[in-house]
Amino acid sequence: MIAKVFAVLMLAFLVSFGVFKGIPDNQKNYLAGLNDKQARIELLVGKAEPKMVLVGGSNVAFGLHSGMLEEAFDMPVANMAIHAGLRYEYMVNQVWETVEAGDLYVLCAEYSQMYEPLSIGGPIIYQSLEVFP
Repeated sequence: MIAKVFAVLMLAFLVSFGVFKGIPDNQKNYLAGLNDKQARIELLVGKAEPKMVLVGGSNVAFGLHSGMLEEAFDMPVANMAIHAGLRYEYMVNQVWETVEAGDLYVLCAEYSQMYEPLSIGGPIIYQSLEVFP
């Protein structure tokens, strides 16, 4: 009996420890990349040359190589894509003020954004606001 009580208490402790110590520091998680992406696009705003801006979810963040696109199109590229859960309204609002004459904005939809618009958003948007208000 004492062994079972000890085992339950130990399990409760380990789960609690994992829950509270296992939560990542949001400044180091994937969404913190929003800060780097914003800094990149701010460097390109106001320059004489047009820029290419990629907007989308992780399919764009991981699937398109900005350096190769810069070489191929001979223009600077800002890959603003990060997570489909942020929804297009959020993504477009993030880059809306950076639009300048001659720029090329590439919007790449993910399946979930096209056919299941209500299945994403919510929690991921709140998490992004912790690192990128």
